[in-house]
Amino acid sequence: MTLHVSKGLRNKTMDTDPVITVMDGGFIFLYEGIVPDSADALIDPSVNVLAKVSVNGDGVTGLSFLPTATEGTITKADEIWKSNSGSTYGGLVSFYRHIVDATDIIEEGKSASNTYPRLQGAVGSTIEELIMSDPNISTGAEQAINFYSVTFPTS
Repeated sequence: MTLHVSKGLRNKTMDTDPVITVMDGGFIFLYEGIVPDSADALIDPSVNVLAKVSVNGDGVTGLSFLPTATEGTITKADEIWKSNSGSTYGGLVSFYRHIVDATDIIEEGKSASNTYPRLQGAVGSTIEELIMSDPNISTGAEQAINFYSVTFPTS
């Protein structure tokens, strides 16, 4: 799978705001199951959210990036990114969405949208957009994200 950039994120970054500005303060949702074809697509109702990642796992403080991109890459700020320990479901994480819009956050990033800024990628323990030491999450367990970066490809 490759990184999917939503139409909403592309439009915002083409209009006025850099990706860092748009995505700062957002949250990463980790999902099991069927991966949507794009970051704009509806997530199948059978797919469960396994975790919501925030600063210190508090569920309300959004994630930040370092202030400067390097070689087309933005990188996670020096913060503790983790899920809270109250997850209802356990399972194997197959993909994530990094979302920032307040309505999208309430909807857990599951709705179809051509306007919400989102990043979507695969999750795994080796070569994926989001690497986790163990993408199998137990019910109620915290999940840390120690490294995260977003790279826009060259030509």
